[in-house]
Amino acid sequence: MGKRRNGGKGGNLIVQGGMMAVTALLVNACMVFRQIPLTGVWGDEGNGIFAAAYGVYTAVWLLSAYGLPAAISGLLKSRIKKGDYRSAGTIMQTAFLYACITGIGMGAALFFGSVYVTQRILAEPLAALPLQILSLAVIFSAWNGLLRGYFFGNGAGFPVMISMITEQIVTLVSAFFLVPLGQQRGELVGSLLQNELFSRSFAVMGFTAGILAGTAAAFLFLLPVYLLSHSYYRKKNKKQAGRKKEPILFSVSAFFAALFPLILYGVLEQGYLLIQQICFRLLMRDSLGDSVISAQWGMYSGKYKVFTMIPVLLAVVMGMTLRERVHMLHRRNDHARIRELTQNALKAAMLIVIPLAVMIGTLAVPLLETAFPKQDGDAAALLLTGFVTAVFFSAACLFAEALRGMNKAVTLLACGLAALALHGGALYVMLELLHLDIFGVVYADILYAFCLLALLGAAARKQCGFRYGLLRSMAAPLFAGAVMGGLLFLLAGALTGVMPAWVLLLLLTVAGFLLYAVLLFLLRGVTERELRLTPGGRLLGVIGRAMGRL
Repeated sequence: MGKRRNGGKGGNLIVQGGMMAVTALLVNACMVFRQIPLTGVWGDEGNGIFAAAYGVYTAVWLLSAYGLPAAISGLLKSRIKKGDYRSAGTIMQTAFLYACITGIGMGAALFFGSVYVTQRILAEPLAALPLQILSLAVIFSAWNGLLRGYFFGNGAGFPVMISMITEQIVTLVSAFFLVPLGQQRGELVGSLLQNELFSRSFAVMGFTAGILAGTAAAFLFLLPVYLLSHSYYRKKNKKQAGRKKEPILFSVSAFFAALFPLILYGVLEQGYLLIQQICFRLLMRDSLGDSVISAQWGMYSGKYKVFTMIPVLLAVVMGMTLRERVHMLHRRNDHARIRELTQNALKAAMLIVIPLAVMIGTLAVPLLETAFPKQDGDAAALLLTGFVTAVFFSAACLFAEALRGMNKAVTLLACGLAALALHGGALYVMLELLHLDIFGVVYADILYAFCLLALLGAAARKQCGFRYGLLRSMAAPLFAGAVMGGLLFLLAGALTGVMPAWVLLLLLTVAGFLLYAVLLFLLRGVTERELRLTPGGRLLGVIGRAMGRL
């Protein structure tokens, strides 16, 4: 009985989340990994142009579309469950007005204000045209958020999954054709204006056109499905014509009360990158040239952030499942199970996140030479310095999702705002007073991740009472990761140049994984129950049973 209760439903936290969790993992992985071939096309300077345009687009997307699916779905579920279809219709009408006003309004403001934003705030004039293309994608993103919230609220997740996959496929296929065409056009314009950066700017325009095509394709898929299903609820509304419904003001207030915390959470989760970028570009403008600023930020966003985000992807998707299960336990006031589940989920995530993050830092040289051949820069030093942020952000993500599951949105936002304020102060000190250029951003990033983890961890412990044994349980994975990282760093330094980078990377990755697993089981740092929650836990289990440690 105890084993079944503690062990979950027989699979790791990603599998337990079902198809939606797997789809989210695939979509997020696609959004991260697509940056690698693109960087090979347009280099760090192109990354700087793309980061300027996409950063502003992300900020507008957070305001217009990010919170719509979760806010709408929660409000619709509660009303449909009670059979109150008229009030559900009022929620949809409110959401429709919000999506249209914010999507079209902010898209138009972004289109006409793109030159001002890119020249005056970001000092990246070549990002203006890509930003104008992305301003059109804002409209479709807002409508997609509206329709996805509608389907989630009605318990129909399949159209949402198909639309998310369709969006990524169309984006990549369109970019495959449009990026080379844009680059060729840019080379012609650049030769006439004697500025080679135009080839990178036009290549970025090709990719942003692919993003626009992807968001439009997702909308064109969702809209007919919505129209086909909407007639059913229209009939329900007609049958309830004489039934009393919620006051309109109450429905509108409920919508914004559900939406605004989600927007703030999104700003803390993703919007901080734009804050970093603006601070870096403004504070470094006097000491570094615009081209150097663009190249350094492109290296940070297109290489450092891409690779340090890889371990976090697993934690994000595991957190989705954790939030749902914590929410169910919270409704039953089962705080003991919430504590146990969150501790097991954190330990399971760290078993994979720690070695991945360590490998990314210690194998940075062969990793970058494999992904970006013939590209020089300090990206390896950035990864070696800041790989620990992957561990901090992953743990913070799980604590945040546990708090969301316990309906502690105010606590979550307070912790995030406090960490963001400290991050802003650290950025100013690192850049303005210490003049540390892009490494100052990395140091501030480490501080932000650590503060976020410390504050969210303390809040989660206060809510469900973590035991201090949680920290002791992390000793074995941390020790095994440290030993593995030290040996891999020495071997990578000695063997770089002796064999092809991809061969060295493959050999050291396999050797590092085996060494980590052996050390972990020798130290008895994992149980079979924890392995069942861990992505890749079955493979680790095979090694543990072969060693007689399970």
